[in-house]
Amino acid sequence: MSSRGLSTMPKKADSTKKQLVIKAQEEQVIETKTYTSQRKAIKKYEGTVEQLTVRLPKGSRAALKEYLDNNSKYDSVNSMIKALLEKEIGKSLD
Repeated sequence: MSSRGLSTMPKKADSTKKQLVIKAQEEQVIETKTYTSQRKAIKKYEGTVEQLTVRLPKGSRAALKEYLDNNSKYDSVNSMIKALLEKEIGKSLD
């Protein structure tokens, strides 16, 4: 190939590469802002709740899901556990 043909390809490739880099940087800034605001919202939410870990035998999750699917009394496992705890201790946990 002639040196003339080689000199035009890198300029075009460089231009395309620069555009891709700029686009990636713009997307990164958008993702960073979104990520930052999401983390802030999560941190704020976590400040309003307490987490408890409940350990149950394997298969319990499926049994609970089946119960909830067949019973409209509770919206979720969390709401069921909360309601049962409130009933047991005799006061609201709100």
